[in-house]
Amino acid sequence: MSVRARLLFPAIAYNKRKASRQLTGKIILITGATFGIGEALARHLLRYNVHLILIGRTQERLLALENKSQAMPAR
Repeated sequence: MSVRARLLFPAIAYNKRKASRQLTGKIILITGATFGIGEALARHLLRYNVHLILIGRTQERLLALENKSQAMPAR
């Protein structure tokens, strides 16, 4: 990675336990949840004990996310 890229996009330390504690029970609204970063964020947050409100343009993709969340074991 070039020096310029490292300055623009620094590495982010991510602690799963800390994130889990901070996110548990939160209500999170994600717009653009059917494509791109919004979809990736929604899929990532499905792992945590959060309440997701997803907004997107494609109903089929929203339903696919809903089905995935229901298939995951309850936490």
